[in-house]
Amino acid sequence: MSFFGVSPLIFAGLGVLFGAIGAGIIWIYPQFRARVRVVDSLSSSPLILAQLVSYLKLSPNVEWAITHATEFEEGFLRKVLRNIVQESVRKGRITDALTKTGLMLSAYSRGFKRCLFLVRASLSESNEQKRQTILDKSLSSFLDEVRRDLTEFSQRLVTPSLVVFSVGTIVPLALVSILPILNVFESSNMLSLIIGILGVLAIGIFAYTTIILMEKPVVVSKTHSIEGGFSFRALAIAVFAGAVIAFPGVLSLLQSQGLLVVSGTLGNVVSFLDTMPLILALGVSTSVYCFVTSRRGFLQWKKESQLDDELADVSYAIASELDNGLPFERAIKNASSGAGGFEEILVGAWKLVKNHHKSIEDAFFDKNVGVLRTVHSKRVNALFRFLSVAHMKGSGIVSKTLFAFHEHLMSLKSVEYDMQNKLSQSMGMIQSTAIFFAPAIGGLIVVLNQLIEGALTKTRLELDASGLGVSFFSFFGSTGISSSILHLIVGAYMLIFAVIMLRFSVFIMYGKDNNLLKHKLARMLPITVLIYALTVVIAKLSFGV
Repeated sequence: MSFFGVSPLIFAGLGVLFGAIGAGIIWIYPQFRARVRVVDSLSSSPLILAQLVSYLKLSPNVEWAITHATEFEEGFLRKVLRNIVQESVRKGRITDALTKTGLMLSAYSRGFKRCLFLVRASLSESNEQKRQTILDKSLSSFLDEVRRDLTEFSQRLVTPSLVVFSVGTIVPLALVSILPILNVFESSNMLSLIIGILGVLAIGIFAYTTIILMEKPVVVSKTHSIEGGFSFRALAIAVFAGAVIAFPGVLSLLQSQGLLVVSGTLGNVVSFLDTMPLILALGVSTSVYCFVTSRRGFLQWKKESQLDDELADVSYAIASELDNGLPFERAIKNASSGAGGFEEILVGAWKLVKNHHKSIEDAFFDKNVGVLRTVHSKRVNALFRFLSVAHMKGSGIVSKTLFAFHEHLMSLKSVEYDMQNKLSQSMGMIQSTAIFFAPAIGGLIVVLNQLIEGALTKTRLELDASGLGVSFFSFFGSTGISSSILHLIVGAYMLIFAVIMLRFSVFIMYGKDNNLLKHKLARMLPITVLIYALTVVIAKLSFGV
């Protein structure tokens, strides 16, 4: 008795092995998830620390500074930092709370600990100039640590990239290419065996890339897009588009299984296309659904990313106007000239202050008329919250602090640029593999498999007919898997592989942003399936299969 062509002993051994792996995953996964939750939350820490330092420059009141710096933050980091305030209220010593928090977070970010320790040191400094210098050093030391962690992580990504490429593409394609030789197994079990192996490979690659994502260090995160929920309209459009494209493939599949006969020109077209339309339909319908559900969020993200990029220049322009002694409302009006995406925001705020007698805070943050009520960028909201709080200190003090805030924003942009630079090479290689090379190689191997199988079958039949009795060739020939089914299996695997790799690259580059992932899938999946289908068609024409 055998299971899928495998002896009971080997089958039992594999069961024990996979059982042990599953138990290990169940045991370790909660620890990994806890780390991911913390690291994802710490991705906002560069901006929060920049705000904290800026508020402390206005006043050495840590509780007040933390309250304002975490206003637009949610989740773990907000809770941890506000616990510092609660600890100081209960025990009366803010320095002890800063030390405790820094030590707790040191397991995830050494730079965060160093920053909080320097903030603690600034509290005991009576010289104002030295206190300001220590605060600047606290942020710069954190950003330097982020750069070092990113450099180490980007270097460690080289080996995983090679592993994913070899295991995800070379191994399954090599398996497909030797299918005729694998005829030593029972042909009836071959389909289940191939599907099982490719399924295990896909699950393994997903798990491996997820573990790498969990080990990602603290990074500077850009504004996350607003994720669209489930949409029946998008699903209906996707299903309709998929059904139209899949129709010839369904006819081909039914014909290959002997359930339908299609003759004439239509039959020739259906036979030539084989099941390629099914793969195209799967890729296109997924792409359509992702596009419809992510479009609005992506456009919002694109707009706010542009605001993030322009923010440092706007902060410098406002600081310059304040430094010239202008009142705040006049400063934002003058700074609006040539401010790009901020021009409408600044002019709108000025009009609310000038014509409708709104306060600076209400002009920006009023829930009904505030110019930032529809802007979700944490950086933009943080800057103008700082301005609305600080403007009462006087133009001179605010301009000086705002110049420093500008320098902090420039430092954040520099770290972000370094991060994109360091990660883009590895991620570019992974995306190229998943989108272009893997489907091209897969399509070629599938056709070559047909060619090899046909040649071996022909040779075996000729030897049998000649009466030479070469029993060796009885092992070769048909695997019991039709070309239509094989095209479908390999195409589906290539599509799943592309989704896993795109998820990995997007989450590495931008953090866990599902809306950006859907936008990337909407753009890239049609290219993947089209390359696979074109490769199969061209190879068939070239080899006459």
